[in-house]
Amino acid sequence: MDIPEQQLFNDNDALVSTTRVIIGGTTYPLVNVSSVSLRASSVAFKYVLVVFFAIGAFSSLVSKSWGGAVLCIGIALMIWFIVKVKYRLILGTSGGEKTALKSSNRDYMTRLKDAIDTAVVSRG
Repeated sequence: MDIPEQQLFNDNDALVSTTRVIIGGTTYPLVNVSSVSLRASSVAFKYVLVVFFAIGAFSSLVSKSWGGAVLCIGIALMIWFIVKVKYRLILGTSGGEKTALKSSNRDYMTRLKDAIDTAVVSRG
């Protein structure tokens, strides 16, 4: 006796059920999904901030003026507010890891990940 498919998450961009995951028009049979993870892609962003702070500190030491430091710190702060951290939803399968979705909306990505986790666990 087959158990009917139950939807755990459904919106315009993704569907998670007890048998499949559909993201961006791509269907992943749940039987092939062994794990799901959420990773933030912000490493390069942190380095940019550190570099601008370092340049600002160095320029203030060399020129004995705070103008360069203030400018570099201002640029670093602008980058901080403009650049959004991207989150990647990674599906693990026997064939390796696959990035299924990228988004800067952490809450959405967390809800989607949790739904897939629930589906994988309910599969048994």
